[in-house]
Amino acid sequence: MKIKDNPQDKDGSHVDPERVVAHMNLTLIEVAEPHLLDLVQGDRRCGPLVAERISPTLAVVAPAHTESLLSHLRRLDFLPRVVTPAKGRR
Repeated sequence: MKIKDNPQDKDGSHVDPERVVAHMNLTLIEVAEPHLLDLVQGDRRCGPLVAERISPTLAVVAPAHTESLLSHLRRLDFLPRVVTPAKGRR
């Protein structure tokens, strides 16, 4: 894997490639537009279940909270793309 020249962190600072950590068995949600992820993170039930936003349209779900988050999102008629380690894309 080639690391981009001058990668930047969320705040615009440079990322040290030697500090990059890879995690396994994470669930990700992806939305079409950044404002949709803003809504998810701003919701009082869904927000705490999002562990980290890793791009404007992609977030890591808090471990062990995938089904709870998806349940809340379904009640809101919100269906982001979900990638889980065991099941692949849903």
